[in-house]
Amino acid sequence: HIYPHRVGNGGFAIRSRRLLKFVSENYREIGGTFDPEDFWVCGTARPFLEKEDMKFAPLELASQWSKEGGLRGVMWNGEFGWHGLNYTDISRWLEKNPEYKAVFPQKLDVLDEVR
Repeated sequence: HIYPHRVGNGGFAIRSRRLLKFVSENYREIGGTFDPEDFWVCGTARPFLEKEDMKFAPLELASQWSKEGGLRGVMWNGEFGWHGLNYTDISRWLEKNPEYKAVFPQKLDVLDEVR
């Protein structure tokens, strides 16, 4: 969902040691606004990172990894994980994993208002 690439999120991400080291050593040279950091890494810093041969997942693969719940009404649909529990409807996941209903007491009535 970030910039034209549509891939990138700091809330549910795997980051390499190499990426973290490069960013910590080069953030001043790269510049830009650092907050939110996922926009910075996946947008502002991305061209610098790709020049260092760092890879970002293609959209098809990233879509299997995680669902971004930044917008109301986002429905979990089999992805490995999700980000933004307040906005991601995980009722399908809870149907498959009922033992976690107490762990994730999602108020689906808030989501139902949007549908």
